[in-house]
Formats: sequence, C-alpha cells, structure tokens
Amino acid sequence: MLKDTASQLIMKAIDTVLNGEFWVGRERVLNMIQYLKALVESEGKQKKAYGLTHRELQIVSAVVAAMSNKQIGKHFNLAEDTVKHHLQSIFNKLGVNTRLELALFAVNHSLPLEDIF
Repeated sequence: MLKDTASQLIMKAIDTVLNGEFWVGRERVLNMIQYLKALVESEGKQKKAYGLTHRELQIVSAVVAAMSNKQIGKHFNLAEDTVKHHLQSIFNKLGVNTRLELALFAVNHSLPLEDIF
C-alpha cells in the first residue's frame, strides 16, 4: 500500500489480511491463485503479439533490425511483394502507418522479437 492511502482503506486491508485473506493493490482478493492466473493470462494475451502470425513477427523482427523489404525477402525466401503484403497486414493489425512507427511499437510493447542475425 502507498503511504498516502486513506486510513479507512488501510484498516480494511489490515482486517482482510488478519482474516487470512489477501490484499492486492486497492482491493481484497478472495482467491490468490485465481487472481494470479488471471493476471498471467492477461499478460499472456498481450504477449501473443496483437494477433500477429509467426511469419508477421519474423517480418517485424527484421524491420526492427533495419532490414529493407528486399533483404527481408531474401532472408526468409519470400518475394518482395509478399513482404509488402505482410507489412500492410501488420500495419493494419497494429494501427501503424510506417516502418518507423512499427519498430517503435514493437519495442514499446515488448513484442516477442526474434534474433535475425
């Protein structure tokens, strides 16, 4: 609890813990296991990369590594037009418009990137 928490809330938290229950953040948690599972699942959904496919994540990784469409195509044995198609799909899914925005989004949202080199 934060030091500026209202005394009434602090007393409620103390009573909760004394009764053998758990207090997390600003609320009583009846079942800690359920709470932690829900927390892990919500984080897992975020880590699933916003609906991107494995191939799209590979493309994002290559963009973050500053590879051109031609280099990406050669690296993954794809036609350059296929790379462009993947990028358009990625842009639509993530709501970005440029490769720079994509790279910043990937880093800021901790997308599961692959080591390209």
